Amino acid sequence: MFASTFAGDVGTAFRTGQAVARERGTSLQVRLRLTDPSLAALPWEAMFDPVDGVYVCRKEPLIRYVETPRSNEALRVEPPLRILGIISAPRNLPRIDTSSERDRLERALGSHLAAGRVTIDWLEEATWANVHERLLSGRWHVLHFVGHGDYDHAAGEGVLALVGEGGRAEYVDASVFADLIDEAEPTPRLVVLNSCASGASGDTELFAGTASALVRSGVQAVAAMQFTVSDPAALEFSRGFYSALANGRGVDEAVRSGRIAILGLGRFTLEWVTPVLYLAGDDAHLFDIDAAAVPALVTAPPPPTPAPIAEPSPEPEPEPEPEPGLESAPEPEPAPEPEPAPEPEPAPEPEPAPEPEPEPEPEPTADAESGPGREPAELPPTYAHPDVPPAPGRRSSRKRRLVLLIAGAAALVGIGTAVVFALGGSRSSGGAVVGDGPSEPDPPMTFTMPGSIPWTSTGVECTGGSALEITATGTVTDESDPSAPVTPDGLDDVARRQANLPALPDANALALVGRVGEDQPYFVIGSDFTGICPASGPLDIGLNDTATSGNGGSFEVTATMTPSNGVGNYFVEPVPGDSTWSQAAVTCEAGDRIHFMASGRVLLGGAPDRVAGPDGRPGDDASSNLPGLESAPPGALIGRFGDAPPFLIGSSSSVACPGGTEYWLDLALGINDAGPDVAYNTGTFTVAVVPLTETDPSESD
Repeated sequence: MFASTFAGDVGTAFRTGQAVARERGTSLQVRLRLTDPSLAALPWEAMFDPVDGVYVCRKEPLIRYVETPRSNEALRVEPPLRILGIISAPRNLPRIDTSSERDRLERALGSHLAAGRVTIDWLEEATWANVHERLLSGRWHVLHFVGHGDYDHAAGEGVLALVGEGGRAEYVDASVFADLIDEAEPTPRLVVLNSCASGASGDTELFAGTASALVRSGVQAVAAMQFTVSDPAALEFSRGFYSALANGRGVDEAVRSGRIAILGLGRFTLEWVTPVLYLAGDDAHLFDIDAAAVPALVTAPPPPTPAPIAEPSPEPEPEPEPEPGLESAPEPEPAPEPEPAPEPEPAPEPEPAPEPEPEPEPEPTADAESGPGREPAELPPTYAHPDVPPAPGRRSSRKRRLVLLIAGAAALVGIGTAVVFALGGSRSSGGAVVGDGPSEPDPPMTFTMPGSIPWTSTGVECTGGSALEITATGTVTDESDPSAPVTPDGLDDVARRQANLPALPDANALALVGRVGEDQPYFVIGSDFTGICPASGPLDIGLNDTATSGNGGSFEVTATMTPSNGVGNYFVEPVPGDSTWSQAAVTCEAGDRIHFMASGRVLLGGAPDRVAGPDGRPGDDASSNLPGLESAPPGALIGRFGDAPPFLIGSSSSVACPGGTEYWLDLALGINDAGPDVAYNTGTFTVAVVPLTETDPSESD
């Protein structure tokens, strides 16, 4: 992707801009103006620069640029920065722990809340009326939404889930939600969507994603998640992001700081790819933080910070003064000390080399904009920034920001769908860090599962990619035949499958099954299961039966999870039945192994009597099978790495990435159906894709 994008004149401009930015001690903002919807849907945040050996978005602020006729000046803010937090937790969607969500964000911003730089007001009963009332009741700088989001492919627009009648989800189109936000006066400059797939772009309309629709409708900037984000990553992103904003940074650099904060979770995490930033207009500095009202960021050594705070105001010179302006707080101390050499105003900035000697202070020092302070991306983004002083200094700092604008339609002609995605995830991908090998198993959990209850909580907290072992004994009875006991392996009776769960149409009726969250793949457990957690979250078990109330008996179940320690991410991919191939945005290195677990069903040709699960329809007409898969079941889930031959996946399997000349191989998933009626197929498979290690006990071809 990087090689195709930064070729020719674009590549020359990029390298030149980098060199100039480094010489000036500033950053190069990379703007993507993507006018082709199919390009907008790609995970650009995963671009890797092989020359410098870095990911672009981790070194330079990267934004998705939305051209609008309006141009907003930075909003003058006298601290605190006011955040309206909205938690939307409809009862029929995966549970959101509202108190934990509050605690996490408040913990991430603890120092800023305590210092009065930031305040958060919470709205937890997120009905339309309540959100409307709260927006009207005050002036909000930032709206932070925690909840569920999705992309409606039929409507071609992103949606967010508010709480509707009876506590159930009421899905609100992005454009309608934008109208609601616009009721605030003034409209919040920034919206943060901490929801699944809220940043995903549509492939049928340029502004179809929730984030881009909000920007088009009047919000200046929207930070969103293009893939599902794990709780630890969401917490770290919020900490780094809001810390940077509170310290006066632009929203583009704040998103980059959020990525760097996520990196602290471990070197194998890829969740820093998940955040995306949509920005309207040219100015990434949404807020002009009043430095005189901001508590000093330089902590113990310079207590006399209040005196110098007045200095930024007398500094009207835009070009040379902004950076010294930030040093106004520490300046009175170093000036009398040893450094007469820094007498020229710009010099004191780099010269306080002696000053950082009390190494506790590299975080708050003011050389964040200088080359040395900018290079080590892995440092926590808690230092101060030249944009903190009032408008004159801030504007001059902005003028020195170099910008590289990449017009997608012009620069990327010919990339097509075969772009190698560098460590991305799908538009519905999960993002939890998974392991690099088995560790000590957790204590086994033993419990009774009544046959009359749809789902029973096991008390096991799954981590995507971790090894999972489950054994079960006992019998249950179906209300239609109470005299016939059924073991955990269920009944191999096609006629009894009419009452199966929709996600497991071809599995044995009344078999013991499991799930990790309602929107993840369901999987068959039976009497003895050894495999992996397909996602992160609480493990539930139940019967493959949609009518359990009249059932009898119970199963005795023991579950043991062995955590992993980090190879990559798990991904949850939707595979629509009406398309032969669906780009998964997952890559692997030749020789790596990947495990798949899938559920769902597809009606071949739309015919109700031709239901195919991930294992396909063995014995059905194979005349429409793909070349190379003539002997595989029709309608089965299949995969392909790059240009290598396709392979059968089914409901559960592991494969090795084939060797070849390419270092990274892109994964495509599809249906074993190349017939003329494929466009009439309905339904979707949901596939968990998990990197494995060589020692993972669940590896098997």
